[in-house]
Amino acid sequence: MNLGELEQKIQDRQNQEKRLQEEAVLQSLENFRKDLNKSFKSVSLTIENDMQELCRANKSLIALTRKNYCIYLTGIILLFFLIMAGSRLISFYMTSKIQSLEEQIQHLELQKEQAEKTLSALQTMGIILQNINGKNFIILPEPLSAEAGWEVGGKKAVRIYK
Repeated sequence: MNLGELEQKIQDRQNQEKRLQEEAVLQSLENFRKDLNKSFKSVSLTIENDMQELCRANKSLIALTRKNYCIYLTGIILLFFLIMAGSRLISFYMTSKIQSLEEQIQHLELQKEQAEKTLSALQTMGIILQNINGKNFIILPEPLSAEAGWEVGGKKAVRIYK
C-alpha cells in the first residue's frame, strides 16, 4: 500500500465517520422534533380541553348565586395558574433538551478538530508505513533516524531523531 492509497483510506474513513456523526445528530434532532411535535399536540389538546372546561364553568357561573361565584372563580384562577405552570415545565424540559443536543454537537465538533490535528501532524512528519514482501516498514524522510528497543507506556516503540 503506498502513501496515496493510505491517505485516501484515511480521508475516506474520516468522511465516513463524519457522515455517521452527522447522521446521528440529524436523527437525534429528528427524534427531538417528533417528541416536540407530540408534546405540542398534547399541550394543545390539554389547553383546548381546559378551555372547553372553562367555558362550561363560565356558563355554570352565570347561573350560580353570588355566594358560590367567588368559590368557583377562585377554582378557575387556580386552574389557569396550573395550566400556566404546566406550560412552563414543558418549556423548561424542551429548553434543557435543546441545550443537551447543542452540547453534544459542540463535543462532536471538538473531537473532529482533534482528529484533524492528529492527522495533519502525522502527515507533516513525512513518515510512511509500507509493506514490502509481507514485511512492514516505517520509512523516514532523509534528515530523520530511528533507534529501536524503546518502551513507551509498556509497549515497544521506535525513537525518531535528527
